[in-house]
Amino acid sequence: MSFATVSDVQVRLGRPVTDVEQAQTLLDDVETIIRARLGDLDARAAADEGFAGTLLMVEANAVVRVLRNPEGLRTWTVAVDDGSVTKTRDQATSAGGLHVTDDEWDLLTPREPPAAFSSPIRYVPGWAHAPLTRWGRP
Repeated sequence: MSFATVSDVQVRLGRPVTDVEQAQTLLDDVETIIRARLGDLDARAAADEGFAGTLLMVEANAVVRVLRNPEGLRTWTVAVDDGSVTKTRDQATSAGGLHVTDDEWDLLTPREPPAAFSSPIRYVPGWAHAPLTRWGRP
């Protein structure tokens, strides 16, 4: 069972969903995608209400993208007699498949701010004994 519900999708979509079963299946699928990367969502959502709200938003928005453009069309033209209408979807929303965007992943996995006046140092074993290259040691 997903965190977002079909009614959350309907609110974001701005109209009733005609196939409730499809919307619920898509919600379950996107949660499976998120769980595969982040692990235990239930514990994180219970510990942090902000995370639960963000997770709900991300799940619902991913399903809305599919419902708005199920075929993944980017450009289409309707012509009647001597008139035509051409519409172009934004490339970011025209993928058509169920996916979580990079911006949404960033919302789900916030980075900790770096400490002031510090830089991470990484030790590479064997660095001093590596052969010299044109640009120095690797």
